[in-house]
Amino acid sequence: MKEFLNILKNIISTIDWIYASIIILSLFGGLLLQSSSVKLILISIAILFLIALISSLAQKFSDYYSNFQKSSFSKNYNYEITTQNSNTATRKTIENFDNKDDYKINTKNESDENSEESIAAEQSNEKSKFYYFDELSSVRIIRKIDEFEYINKEGQNMENNPINIEDSSNSPGEIPSDNLEQTSHSMDNAPNIEPEINDNTDFTTSDETQDSSELSNQINLNFEKVAMNFPINTFFENHPLFGNEPKQELEYFLNRILMIIKASISANTIGLFFLNPNEKKLNLFSFITENNDLLSPKRDFSIDNDILSEILTNAKPEILSDINYSAILDILPYYVEPVEIRSFAGVPIFLNEKVVGILTLDSIEANSFDSNVIGYIGNFTKLISSILTSLNEKFELIVSAKTLDAVNSMQMSIKKENISFENILKNIFEAISKILKFENIGFCNFSSQSNAWTIQAVQGKEEFVKSLHNAAIDTQNGLIKKTLFDNETLFLSPINNHKNIINNKIEFDSNGYFLAVPLKSIGSSYGAIFVYGENHDAITNYDVQILNTLANNAAATIEQFLYIKVFSNYAQIDPRYGILNTSALFNRLNEEIARAKDFNYPISFATIMIDELDTLKSKGFDIEALYNILITNLNANIRPYNLLGEVDERIIAVVLNYIDLKELRIWCEKVRSEIAQVPIDING
Repeated sequence: MKEFLNILKNIISTIDWIYASIIILSLFGGLLLQSSSVKLILISIAILFLIALISSLAQKFSDYYSNFQKSSFSKNYNYEITTQNSNTATRKTIENFDNKDDYKINTKNESDENSEESIAAEQSNEKSKFYYFDELSSVRIIRKIDEFEYINKEGQNMENNPINIEDSSNSPGEIPSDNLEQTSHSMDNAPNIEPEINDNTDFTTSDETQDSSELSNQINLNFEKVAMNFPINTFFENHPLFGNEPKQELEYFLNRILMIIKASISANTIGLFFLNPNEKKLNLFSFITENNDLLSPKRDFSIDNDILSEILTNAKPEILSDINYSAILDILPYYVEPVEIRSFAGVPIFLNEKVVGILTLDSIEANSFDSNVIGYIGNFTKLISSILTSLNEKFELIVSAKTLDAVNSMQMSIKKENISFENILKNIFEAISKILKFENIGFCNFSSQSNAWTIQAVQGKEEFVKSLHNAAIDTQNGLIKKTLFDNETLFLSPINNHKNIINNKIEFDSNGYFLAVPLKSIGSSYGAIFVYGENHDAITNYDVQILNTLANNAAATIEQFLYIKVFSNYAQIDPRYGILNTSALFNRLNEEIARAKDFNYPISFATIMIDELDTLKSKGFDIEALYNILITNLNANIRPYNLLGEVDERIIAVVLNYIDLKELRIWCEKVRSEIAQVPIDING
């Protein structure tokens, strides 16, 4: 009722007030006067002006509703709407907005497929028909011209028999020249038609019976084909970023969604906001506007008392109409100057049943948005939610795949020749930089040389490297001590007022982030890896998880490397060839030299290696197999108390007791000759 009175107040004019005044005065005078003839005249006047007033108001109501902004969407949404009126605007809250996608995937089993095939086989014996149901209109023939007279002779009823229209003489998209020349003639002789609403209109296809096919061939229906050439990118777009970078794909898809909404709804500005949970702010991710100069240059908006904050807090769509011009900046914080905005609509975006963003529309037209618009926009918010879920999973899958590659690379690095701790650390830094895009990376551990905890390796910007190279760690008050001694992850985002992270002399940007994870294995701890950046928005909790995973595998790799190193230093027998390793060989050599001096007997030392080993390796020969053959021949030509070991990876050494230099030369030539003359079978 109140809305009706507001509309009446807006459309009533001066002449309507005059009509109403005359009606009131006539009725009032008819009640006061005693003369029946005068009463009759006054009542008649009141009735006439009442009719005039009703006609005037009826016309104005008709004009008002004909110009009233109506929804262009045919589907009606039955929402419960709570309306609140204030001096700033009329606010409508959608109470029962459904944030769940009702799309269902139909799953079929083999039995369903078999039943469908049997049904299709039964229907294939019947006539193939295409039924077209048009909710607007269809056509029917009500009069036939001379070209169809032979149909009348055979008693055919054109209203009851469908006409088969097909043309196989021209390929699709081509314009027949005959039809172009006969277009005007065909239109002049065309049958009269009239619209008819009919949901059962039946068009037959080329599989009709032979009689109807002959009938259609006899009827010469003249029509004009129009060839319309569209560029290929009208229907699809093969963008180079697809499949490469999920973040860029997200921007691309969301911009296209906003363009579609802008093309289908009359709006001044369409904005897409996402929630930053760390700072509790709304970020304007993307927008399309008619007033670019009036939008705020900043893209982060605090959660306050504006309409965006209300939508975020209540998790319900909101509609504002009749917005007060003076309250524009208070209601819509993304403008820096007042705009003639009359209507606003905002729909929350849900992800895992939590609000993660808002899709907003505003318009300079009054009452531009209603519940149908909210339902229509709700389809896009569900689509955005699905895109976020899909691309987030895709991003995590890419990162997981890269992490797996990095872990495999670390494990494979142990098998490389001459692997060192420095190489392992370099591989870890490269993996972190490649997968997580961190630029400033460091490693800290206890230094036996300086007998203190220090930063032993850094990679990143020049300023970062200079400030942290060989920097000492404050093990008493430094925040990183929790990572080094308690194996706890240190994550500061933003850093804020935390000054003493490494030590009290090194300062980090308060708006940046600092993340340190321990290098811990099952048996021990090997220091910590840390990363630093100047923008705390560039790191997420998922990055923390991935860095922890890389650090754990890096610690396992370091542990394996140290075990191998310990084994190499303390073991005496090389497991590959069954001979003394380098350290054991030289230890035994010193013992034999000392014994030879004490007992005054000669001792000889000979080294053997395979010529052109790199050439043989490039041809596919197994190097270990070659050395095993060499060692087998050497064992056959030495005594049990002689020593046989390796100097390095390619040189074999023999220590011969009681053999002088002359006898050593004869022995070496004998061994060389035996190996050269005996054929060797290697891999067939």
